[in-house]
Parts: sequence; structure tokens; C-alpha cells
Amino acid sequence: GPDIGDYTGMPINAADRMRADSWSPEKWTALVHECEPHPADYAPWGPGSLHIWSDVDPHTKTVTAWHVQFMWMQPVQTIDMDGRGPLPPYAVHTWEGYSTGEWVGDMLKVTTTHLKEGWIQRNGLARSEEAHLTEYFIRHDDNLTEAIIVHDPVYLTEPFIRGANWVLDPGYHPIPSTCTPTVELPHPKGWVA
Repeated sequence: GPDIGDYTGMPINAADRMRADSWSPEKWTALVHECEPHPADYAPWGPGSLHIWSDVDPHTKTVTAWHVQFMWMQPVQTIDMDGRGPLPPYAVHTWEGYSTGEWVGDMLKVTTTHLKEGWIQRNGLARSEEAHLTEYFIRHDDNLTEAIIVHDPVYLTEPFIRGANWVLDPGYHPIPSTCTPTVELPHPKGWVA
């Protein structure tokens, strides 16, 4: 990730700055963190490709859900399109959260809640579990653009916006991404990142 202290243009508050200034990349050497997938708001921006497929109702032939799989650790974001309501606040939080979608013209608008605490940049800038996302998937011929808007009342002073772009590859097949935590750097007994 970027250097610690490189927060130029980021709409962070004092709490996020303090947290990032005291962060250490040693976190990623702890076995428990080595195989964490990128959360829904970072995965599209992180390295790699994506794979999209749909679930179709066999009777109505309407799409009931879209699934978006990202390359690193292959997390799958499921976007429910069947009009179900929001989850209760106490429902489980996951890396990809709970997403619902609706068509706005020819853009797919996705609202995501119930995210585990994650990061908006891999230099310690955090994103809280109270955050929610608004995403727009826009296709132009063989190009797909995703605009991601992160709303976080805990760490951001205003919405944080980023985007990602992909080019269609009909022959693409995701390569299995397996991760086996291993001791990469030896640490003394009782070490905590």
C-alpha cells in the first residue's frame, strides 16, 4: 500500500488520522490476517479481475441476484435484486456486506450495508462497520465502470469516492486463489502486531 502518512485528498477525520499514524504493516504478518479478503469497497480497487454471473428465476426469467467475484481471495458480493428489505442492525457483518440492487436507467445501483470493519487504504486508513456503500455499475460496450461511494460516519468527514474499470474478456476463467497462513516472519512468543 501507500506510505504511512500519505493521506493527501482523503476526507478523513482526526480519529482516522490518529489510527493510521499509529498503524503498522506488521498486521499483515500475523497469521490471523494473512488471508483476509479485500472488503467490498476495496476489492474492486485492489489488484485483479472480476467475474459476474446472475441467478435467474426459472418461471419469470427475471434476475433475482447478481454475484460479483473479485480476484484476491475470491470474495463474492451477492446483490439481491428481488426487492427484499434491509437486514436488521444486529445481523452479521461480513467482508462483502449485504447488498441490494436496482436499475437506474441502464446503471445498476447497489446499496451495501453490514460490512465488517475494513480499510479504505492499506496504510492504516480504516473504514468502520457503521459504513455503507453506494455503488454504480455502468457498462459501455465492452467496458465496465464501477463508481464506489463510501459513507462512514465514524471515520470520514464526507463521502469517499473511487472507481474501477474493466474490459470484457469472454474467455476469462478465475484462477483459484488459495491462501494458507504460514509464518513468514518469526516473532517471539506472545507477539501481537
